[in-house]
Amino acid sequence: MDTNESSKFAELQQRLKEAEKNTILAATYGKELLEENHELHTKLENVIKEYATKIEAMEQEKYSLSQKLETHLHTERSLALELEQLREQHNIQIESMEAKATLNHDHEHQQHVKKMELSQMKERMVLQEAQLKEAQERLDMCNSSIHEQSTDEATATMQSQIMTLTCEKQELEVQVSSLTALKKADKYRLAKAEKTVSKLEAEVEEKECQCTSYYNALEKNKEEMQELNMEIESLRLAETDPARKGNSLFAEVEDHRQAMEKQLLKKRNSVTQNGSGKMKNFAMKQNTLALLRAGLVTGRRQITLVVRTSVVLSGVLLRERMMEGVDEDQDTNSFFQNMYGKSQKKIAELGQELHTAQFDKVVLSDQILQLQRKLRQAEGARDATNAEIIRLTVKLEEMASEKNREISPGSQEVKRVVEKIPGFEKLFSTAQTQISLPMETVPLKEKLVNPNTMQEVERQTKSIDANSGNGVDLSPSKVAANQENEIPSVQELKKRQKKSVHMTETVTVQEYNGDVQELKMKIDDGEKKVERKRKAMRKMEAPPVESNEQLDGCKQQ
Repeated sequence: MDTNESSKFAELQQRLKEAEKNTILAATYGKELLEENHELHTKLENVIKEYATKIEAMEQEKYSLSQKLETHLHTERSLALELEQLREQHNIQIESMEAKATLNHDHEHQQHVKKMELSQMKERMVLQEAQLKEAQERLDMCNSSIHEQSTDEATATMQSQIMTLTCEKQELEVQVSSLTALKKADKYRLAKAEKTVSKLEAEVEEKECQCTSYYNALEKNKEEMQELNMEIESLRLAETDPARKGNSLFAEVEDHRQAMEKQLLKKRNSVTQNGSGKMKNFAMKQNTLALLRAGLVTGRRQITLVVRTSVVLSGVLLRERMMEGVDEDQDTNSFFQNMYGKSQKKIAELGQELHTAQFDKVVLSDQILQLQRKLRQAEGARDATNAEIIRLTVKLEEMASEKNREISPGSQEVKRVVEKIPGFEKLFSTAQTQISLPMETVPLKEKLVNPNTMQEVERQTKSIDANSGNGVDLSPSKVAANQENEIPSVQELKKRQKKSVHMTETVTVQEYNGDVQELKMKIDDGEKKVERKRKAMRKMEAPPVESNEQLDGCKQQ
């Protein structure tokens, strides 16, 4: 029996030891699991904080880039408006300059015409004077001939010839003078026209330079806009980078959205390239069709000319044959029939070319319609992808909201905003230093008034130790300025420190308003009594202390 009991007891002890070991192992494993869980929780909080900071930085960059885009768009619009205004002003100036130029030209032309008329009148006056002189000479000659009575027929004919020649000479001189005047007027007009043309060319060059400068500025703005768009796209791609976000549902959805956007952009580019190429081919074919039509018109004209020339030649040949008396009707008929057959063949060839060109035009129009259908299909696919993206974003937002609800409140404290009053931390730190550290002593200057001489005498007062508890309270105005941001312990200290007293045989008392009094001690019946004795007026001078700075200097006074 004893052996059985001892064996049972030993078995029970072993079971107890095994149970204790198992409990110890379970406790250690539980502790390790709790530590791992805590570490994972801290890591999760850190990851959430990092992603929150990254998202805020990306949003700030996005906002700044959008602001830059808006500013560049505004500048581009303003530049475009300025360009339009300058073009209108330029057109108005050109019209006004043209009107002024025409008026000046007309005025100068009138002046020049009047000058030319005056010059012609002067020349006519000179010619008339010369004619008068010649007439007087003739009269003198006639008188002399009458006196001499030499009236021969030969001399009379010679004189008549001379008279006719002189008249012709005068007429020729008048014509030469008028022609010279016209030549001068034409030269003057040419010079004026050349000057106006040179001025207008210079103005046109200046305006072209201005337009090119504005165009260059617009191109620069467009390049900057493209760069900003590329930066925004790169930021979007960086936001959807799977290397940063890891293998999560958000990253998969963003990758899917990015792939769909890339496919859509590729489709758009391919459609636009195909459309542009086909439009170019269509334009080329239209140009060729126009050239063919022009060739057809020219061919028809040539045919009509050939027919006319053939008719003329046939008439000439018929006339020659009629003149020669030879009958060759058969040869002429065959010749004209050959010419008519050739012209009909040419007309048929040109009609076939026109028919082929029309068929090509119909084919091109069919291709354009097919391209338009493809474009509409691509737009429908784009709309479907946009709807799918919106649906996925809504799902993402719902999942993010559910995830934020599941997160513990300790991790949600990341997004809390703490508002701090400016200057409060400084006061708190200064109050702590005042309580822990001993305050320094600041020497004060007293101004004593001598009653005999009525002059002020400066003297430095004794330094008051801060550890003795003898401080000076501030004035009520300065205390009221900083009462809101002060700690209650500092306010209690200020309420207690109303007077600073230094105990000697003669006691100096400094009150809160700055007045200094000197008191004498008397011993009556074993008790000390203070007898107040007013001294001369004293003026205290202390270094000024601002309300927001530390309060050590004021308390030491």
